[in-house]
Amino acid sequence: MNTTEFKKLGAATEDVFAALYLIDVDQLTAVQRRQHQEALAAAYLAMVEAENAEFELLGEQAKQELAELLNRVLAMQEGVTGLKTPPEKLAAVAGGLDFFARLAKTLQI
Repeated sequence: MNTTEFKKLGAATEDVFAALYLIDVDQLTAVQRRQHQEALAAAYLAMVEAENAEFELLGEQAKQELAELLNRVLAMQEGVTGLKTPPEKLAAVAGGLDFFARLAKTLQI
């Protein structure tokens, strides 16, 4: 992973968070609202860690793991961008919560 890819990862994470944030929760069921809050929290934590991380201070193992996570986050970004209904967007991200948790943990310095 290089600096450009790292910035791309941060931007994609922010885009996914923004898409989740803009979901109208009134269109969700109670179960979906809980999933939404969990996804929103995980995406937010990953976004904040990405904003605060300094690429140069990351170790090689962290950079390698981030490179693996980049494709998954880009896929989620693409998924939420192309979907129209809140439940569809939520479903596209719900399966990737563990990726946001891994991303946040990897970026902690």
